Amino acid sequence: MENDMRDKTSVRKGTMTASAAALLWALLSTGTALADEPVDFDLDPAPLGDSLRAFGQQSGVAIMFSETAVAPLTAPSLKGTYEPEAALAVLLQGSGLEFVSGPDQNIIVRPSTMGNAGQAAAELSDTRTPEEGRASPVEETPVRVDEVGGDEEKEAALRQEKVTITGSLIQGIAPESSPLDIYTRADILESGAATTEQFMRSLPQNFGGGSSEFVSVGLPNDANSGSNDTLGTGANLRGLGSGSTLVLLNGSRLAPTSAIGDFVDISLIPVSALERIDILTDGASSIYGGDAVAGVVNFVLRDDFDGAETTARYGSVTDGGLNEYRLSQTVGGSWTGGNVLAVAEVLDRTNLTLADRPEISSPELSNGSQLQDLDLFQLLPAQNRFSGLVSAKQQVSASLSTSGYVLYSRRSVDSKSTTTQFPIVTQSSDANTKSLVAHGGADYDLSNVWSVSLDATYSKLDNKTLASGSNRPVSSVLKVEASTSSLDAVLRGDLFSLPGGAVKTAFGGHLRNEEFSSETSLNGRTAEGSRDVSALYAEMLIPVVGAGNELPGINRLEVNLSARFDDYSDFGSTSNPKVGLLWSPASGLKVRGTYSTSFVPPPLGRVGSLTSAGDVYPTSFVLGALGLTGQYPALEDGAYFLTFGTADDLKPQTSEAFTAGVEYSQRRSDKSISVSLNYYDLRFDDRLGRVPIPLNQDPAFAPFIESDSPGSFPDGTILFFPTLDQINQYAVQYNPNLNFGAQLDEVAIINNASITRNLSSIDTSGFDFHIDGDWNTALGNVSASLNANYIAEFVQQAAPSTPEVATLNTLYNPVDLKIRSKFGLSRDAFSGAVIINYTDSYESDESTNAVSINSWTTVDCTLSYGFDRERSDWLGGVRISLSVSNLFDEPPPVTPTLGAYRIAGYDPTNASPIGRFAMVEIAKRF
Repeated sequence: MENDMRDKTSVRKGTMTASAAALLWALLSTGTALADEPVDFDLDPAPLGDSLRAFGQQSGVAIMFSETAVAPLTAPSLKGTYEPEAALAVLLQGSGLEFVSGPDQNIIVRPSTMGNAGQAAAELSDTRTPEEGRASPVEETPVRVDEVGGDEEKEAALRQEKVTITGSLIQGIAPESSPLDIYTRADILESGAATTEQFMRSLPQNFGGGSSEFVSVGLPNDANSGSNDTLGTGANLRGLGSGSTLVLLNGSRLAPTSAIGDFVDISLIPVSALERIDILTDGASSIYGGDAVAGVVNFVLRDDFDGAETTARYGSVTDGGLNEYRLSQTVGGSWTGGNVLAVAEVLDRTNLTLADRPEISSPELSNGSQLQDLDLFQLLPAQNRFSGLVSAKQQVSASLSTSGYVLYSRRSVDSKSTTTQFPIVTQSSDANTKSLVAHGGADYDLSNVWSVSLDATYSKLDNKTLASGSNRPVSSVLKVEASTSSLDAVLRGDLFSLPGGAVKTAFGGHLRNEEFSSETSLNGRTAEGSRDVSALYAEMLIPVVGAGNELPGINRLEVNLSARFDDYSDFGSTSNPKVGLLWSPASGLKVRGTYSTSFVPPPLGRVGSLTSAGDVYPTSFVLGALGLTGQYPALEDGAYFLTFGTADDLKPQTSEAFTAGVEYSQRRSDKSISVSLNYYDLRFDDRLGRVPIPLNQDPAFAPFIESDSPGSFPDGTILFFPTLDQINQYAVQYNPNLNFGAQLDEVAIINNASITRNLSSIDTSGFDFHIDGDWNTALGNVSASLNANYIAEFVQQAAPSTPEVATLNTLYNPVDLKIRSKFGLSRDAFSGAVIINYTDSYESDESTNAVSINSWTTVDCTLSYGFDRERSDWLGGVRISLSVSNLFDEPPPVTPTLGAYRIAGYDPTNASPIGRFAMVEIAKRF
């Protein structure tokens, strides 16, 4: 144990120190500062919007702009080799527009507020030589528009652009008082992830527990995960459950999945269709309504592309039979004021079984022998998916713009699992899911400062799961149907001006209808329900101190206020406010904080649940299975009644969240650095779930814990020696199976610890630490980043009168420290990155018999090379990428097996059984 702790400390310090040292070198480096690497551009004169989109595609720079602002403008020809910033300045020459750095180093084009700075930059940067059309060595470093004027002017100018950022209703405003991470398309591709769920699983802030493709029948500590019969994967920020993270697509809600409809299946969103992923790790019910307790994950779709691109990818484990194929086709075109984009993607993956990973301990059967046919134990199911996206935009007039998209996905998952109870029971599931999302929107400028937008979204999901088992004479069919229809209208503009700037606001209204049904052929309909939701919401940004009245030590001081009133047809009304504060004492330095409340209504599948079940065993059998034989003689001769299901009279779950953070950023032509530290403290009350068990033990232990320590559980959780009337009442409600000769009239224990109800509260707090930097060197552009999440507390409590249960650093629960660090190099057409992932060590539970689980460190690497598009042979426009995940083939740490849940000897919430996985991808631009 002592050696393990030393190893853990060494790895933790080594990983963080290496990243910090590299970035410190970047800050202190005094070598020659080179400009960004030149890019070959080939742009004919065209509408400015079309040219900006083409610029983004050819340079790889993420660029955002208002269609209204660029609609009447034409861009000049741009042919030759330019540094991207110089090329952009040429395109904007004489337009009255300029560009500034946006969130996560994205570039935002907006109306110039600095006189002729944009014109001057363009004139200075257009220094091509007649022979080569590239910047001359003397003037290689361009003048950036966003370096003209102070940071305060740039921040104020940024707020004029009509771009809506996740976490705010006000266009052009990033929610700077709240922690927001933006992962661009380049970040996603560089990670080597083939699917959306693979990328989300790699982020330290996202817990791998909850509903996941790695868990076939659920987890002992998460009641909802056992309802994942559709075999989907949810986002799970802060480890608060898949239903506590709001998942959006282009800012709109999606239809849920699972047998109870409690989460959005992110595996149905294809990587090929993504432009970026925004992750807000803060309560956001004041903006988006329910479910935004732990935060918001907004998947932003690509909406413009000129030309065609074909991508083929093949990946495989280096040991075993898992293979993966992905093929995608992108086609796009543009015209004056408009464009259309179409993306199609096919993904096919074979399964991974325990036979491929014999190093993961073979589950021990209840008779003491080992499972022999390891192919029966599936670690990762086979999957096949097709997705198609069509999106279009049109600038109808100088004031009116329209947009829309349709995303269709079809997925089939073939899963096989086996128990380790004796005799062996094998179950196979074939889940087929279809998803459709359709969206239409319009934006109209009422004046120079006021605009109105209208957005309508329809999302529908259909699932059919065929399940069969060696213990079932007849296969069962589960059908899930869910739909969500919503309409939003938002009015945005400036209310009035203060010395610090304009007070900006947004007012909106929301209407939504949700429908859900779940039906099984075994016992009829299991759940159905519908609800209507109406809401009013508002947000205001108050610049108390800004460029016009800055004070010593106060460059900026802003207050962000938002509130939302929601009325539910089945749960009444709720109001949720949020207050944010941003203080910038000096250029590049920001201090921020928020306080908010949020709520989560019970999923419709829980509200309308008609499913309940029970099992009755001889108590002597249960005591023997738990290793407690002879310790409870008064109970040993009776029967043990274990109940499952959902309680009546459910109510919404509520939360309070506080965040505070500090961020420093600096960007120059040759290097940039950003460092942030954010603290969060969140209390989640009336959480739907099972009763938390002390020491993170199995719920079967609950009666014996209560016997030893009365008051450990809420009233009604454990009934000792119930009356005959009570037994009969439970028998009617739960229709229990009688096992091993147990009889109802012998019941001495009724255990309700596995009933899902509004009992549990969770207190969690911790820190997120980010470092991002890049700099130009003689070798090329070097980048380094570190993303770490440290959880200081994660405590559950069943009721105010019961003891707290600390679940942090225990099996199938969040681990205190996760780190993901990246080191990258790009030069000309080459780019490469090395990524280090670290998960801290922990214990199986908090008992004296706990098993130590080692820390886990893996290394990923990616390499990419692109050929010049001007080449006349087939290599022109080709990009070849290689990536290897878990380069050194580190197996997951060994853990106790959990046969009843078909979990082998590893923790699927904090590790992966895949091992080394190599991938090659070839993309061709036409």
